[in-house]
Amino acid sequence: MECAVRFITLVLLVLVAAGGGFFSDKRGGPSAAKVNEQYWAETGLGSEALEELLQDNSCKSSERYFLACANAVTVVAQKYGLTIRSDESLAPIESHEKQALSEKELLLPWKKFLSRHDRIPSYSFLKIWRDISNRYISASSLSYAVGLGMNGFLSVFRDPHTYLLPADYYNSVVARTNNKSLSVGIIVGRDVQNYFVKKVLENSSSYLAGVKKGDLIVEIQGRKAADLTSFQLGDLLRGNEGSELELKTLRRGEIKKFLIVRTEKTLPTVTAQVIEGIKPVGILTVNKFAVGTCEQSKTILQDLLTQNIRGLLLDLRDNPGGQMEEAACLASLFVGPRKQVFTIKTLNSKVPDEVVFGDEEQIYSGPVAVLVNSGSASASEIVAGALQYYKRAVLVGERTFGKGSFQEGEIWSKNEKIAIFETKGFYYLPSGKTPQMVGLEPDFKINFEDRFALREEDQFLNPLKAENQMGTDVALASRQKELMDCANFDSDFLTLDDPEIKVAHRVLGCPSVASRVQQ
Repeated sequence: MECAVRFITLVLLVLVAAGGGFFSDKRGGPSAAKVNEQYWAETGLGSEALEELLQDNSCKSSERYFLACANAVTVVAQKYGLTIRSDESLAPIESHEKQALSEKELLLPWKKFLSRHDRIPSYSFLKIWRDISNRYISASSLSYAVGLGMNGFLSVFRDPHTYLLPADYYNSVVARTNNKSLSVGIIVGRDVQNYFVKKVLENSSSYLAGVKKGDLIVEIQGRKAADLTSFQLGDLLRGNEGSELELKTLRRGEIKKFLIVRTEKTLPTVTAQVIEGIKPVGILTVNKFAVGTCEQSKTILQDLLTQNIRGLLLDLRDNPGGQMEEAACLASLFVGPRKQVFTIKTLNSKVPDEVVFGDEEQIYSGPVAVLVNSGSASASEIVAGALQYYKRAVLVGERTFGKGSFQEGEIWSKNEKIAIFETKGFYYLPSGKTPQMVGLEPDFKINFEDRFALREEDQFLNPLKAENQMGTDVALASRQKELMDCANFDSDFLTLDDPEIKVAHRVLGCPSVASRVQQ
């Protein structure tokens, strides 16, 4: 893979739109990490870039173009707490209004609007944008809002994973492994009614304050969380260094109150711990695949081996992916350098397929269980799928996100400070199948406490489809039953407050797992 010529990233669109899945932020002196809006402001992206897309004649040229225009202005309106009416006017979002949880849901009213007309009606999305930009958007936030709108347009008109991103943001934040940031250190999910904590990053301010995975967020800064849009919630989570975040959560029927001080921290990409016992088990958690992730994992694995672990839990839950070279390298730590990890197939049929191997010797040959969920995407799915294919691991959790597409980034011709990431093809597992749209089915299913999942096929209006998508594994049902029968023994001795880790630990203890994956 020619890393010097091209770089590949698999950042989920939510990272671009919301300014960071970890809701990280930093304001301060010249050496401080910057807010996402500041990166956009430095690009100088002007309103004309979006207005060019929102011309009235263009927006009515086809249904797809109409919905792309609708998505562009609707996501911006939502950011500023506004709803768009059919008469081209704006109104504040009422607290009782049901919030859209996906692009599909956000565009449902527009699809109904189209269905009431015999042909595509005239509707001035350009007027809506100008109303929003003139009345609600500050000069310092304009470039960010324009980028948000353009990415909303591209998601529908092109595909959900073609997007624009400030080049400096990519180099300083996305591609780096352990960048410092001011982050409360939680990943937030939403079900039909509530926001909840999907993940708490180790050593973060929230982690040290006692916030737990699965906590329902009741109030934030004194405001009822259920009434907030995702943008409003993100804005409340962010703040200046040293400022305090007031958080009220519900845990097993009990209200918990937290006062979290925002402190600049280096939040690691890779962490580890050991479950002590007669047969010690290591837990290797990879939060994302950034430059250096594989080398960190290798060092940690070697340290775990000195502790005589008898099994390993590889935790890829809510890992959105990242650098595929790092994923291939990580997989090789378990399968060795001479086994194919994935194949790149481009949309250009004239370009030959590229087969990718990891370049590391196998350093761990014991039994492995990989924890996955609906937030495990792209590079995470490749690692999990390769280890499953080579029978080096069993997958424990729920079906993964289903992102097997890849994007190549290059400087945008209209603005040298912005990179455009365009979908160029798909990744395929050694089986010859891609997880695109369908994801990976676990060998042992868990009913996650999150209760709600939006995957590639659920989230976007025009999800990407690929040839040779993953199909039904005829042997999967028998494997699941075998593990179910075996995994019912008690592991309540574990002190970890993570029910999914406990289940994975039980699965790893099944004799059939050890015989299946030990090499």
